[in-house]
Amino acid sequence: MATPSFSVQLILGGSLRDVTSDVRAININVGRSRVLDTFTAGTCRIALNNDDAKYTPLGGGTYSDAQWINAEVRVAVNFNSASNSTPLFRGLCDDVDVHFPDKTQSTLIVKASDGLSKLARTELVDNINGVTGNATFAEQVGSARFTAVLDNAQVAYPNESSPLDRAVDTSSITMAAETVARSRRRRTWRASHSPRTAPSTVGTGYRLRLRQRPRTAATSSPTRSGTRRHRLPV
Repeated sequence: MATPSFSVQLILGGSLRDVTSDVRAININVGRSRVLDTFTAGTCRIALNNDDAKYTPLGGGTYSDAQWINAEVRVAVNFNSASNSTPLFRGLCDDVDVHFPDKTQSTLIVKASDGLSKLARTELVDNINGVTGNATFAEQVGSARFTAVLDNAQVAYPNESSPLDRAVDTSSITMAAETVARSRRRRTWRASHSPRTAPSTVGTGYRLRLRQRPRTAATSSPTRSGTRRHRLPV
C-alpha cells in the first residue's frame, strides 16, 4: 500500500510557495455532519514552524512583508506520487497568529476558509453607478442559474480545473427570469433546486448563502456530501 504524503502551498507575493517542509500540523473541516444539516464554509488551520521568524509579519524574515490576508491556501494529499495529488482544501487566508510557547520556539497559525465563505460575503447589485444589467438572469434551470451567479463579475468565483473549483450538478427545475432590483432585501440561495427556491423579484442586494436541503426526487445531487475532517501527521 502506498504511503500518503501531503503538500501545502501558499500564494505569497504573487508567487506559489511550497511550505510543506515547515508544516507542523493541519486541521481541515468541510461538509456537514448529518443529512439535515446545512453546509457551512470549510475551514483549514495550518501550523508552520516559525522558529527562525521566517513568517513573522514585519519580523524581518523571508515572508515578513507578505500579504497574508486573502492569500490563497492549497492543501493536497499524494497517494502514489507528487504528480498524482488529490486536493483536500483550497481557500483564502482569513487571519494568522504567531505563538511563542517558549523563548526558542515559534509557530505561525494560518486560518483559512473556502469559497463558501466568500459567497456568504458577496452582494449582487444590478444598478452600479447608473448602469443596469449587472445582475439580470434569464429563465433557466437551477444549475445554469448557479453557474451564472458564480460567473457574474461581482462574484468572479474561480473556475479552474486543476484543482477543480466547481462541481454543480445538472438540475431540471426551471427558475424564472430575474433582475435584482434597487432595495436592500436579502436573498437566500439553496443548493437544491426545489420549486421553493424558484426566484421572484427581489431587492438590489442579496447575499448568496448556498445551503443544501435533503435530496428528493425533484432535486439534484448535492455538490458536496459528508463531513471530512483531515488530521494529517507531520
